[in-house]
Amino acid sequence: MNKPGISVSLIPKLGLKMDSCCVVKFDNVELEEKDFFGTEGNGFVRVKKEFDLERFLIACSNYGCAYCAFEDAARYANKRVQFDLPISKTQLIQEKFAYMSVQLTNMKNMIYHTAWKADNGQMTPGDAAKCKLYCSKAAFDVVDNAMQVFGGQGITGEHRISRFWRDLRVDRVSGGSEEMQVLTLGREVLREYV
Repeated sequence: MNKPGISVSLIPKLGLKMDSCCVVKFDNVELEEKDFFGTEGNGFVRVKKEFDLERFLIACSNYGCAYCAFEDAARYANKRVQFDLPISKTQLIQEKFAYMSVQLTNMKNMIYHTAWKADNGQMTPGDAAKCKLYCSKAAFDVVDNAMQVFGGQGITGEHRISRFWRDLRVDRVSGGSEEMQVLTLGREVLREYV
């Protein structure tokens, strides 16, 4: 990266601020044989091999964020008093927690199943895509509902819940967009019936 002609500029982004996202420009950069990593023309194939693990790890991270948001919101709902009652006593808040609980259970079961397949050398690109597709959307939904429980507290200031919301929105694109996961999974599913 210190060769003449290489410039790097940071790209600001909504979430996942702990990861840098950059534009790298090459202007008449001359590489030497020692600069090559792998074989020439094989970069995408090399990266593609890492997609499955990356997508699975994103799903795991999404579950963790959703679970933390769920716990934070549950504690808040039991403490926040409105009209002389904790908001956890209202049916609409209880409904949110019922659905969040179902989504968390589904995410956990899918992650465990995919992890078992990975441990046994059976994980396919479709498994990883399915896990990332479902978990990134379900986790975002859980965090969005948790944000709703927090109300104004969740959207003002720098609360952990708002960081989860921003990070999870980015994860629905990073590691391959939802649309890419659907294509990967769809091809894999149909291949079973050829």
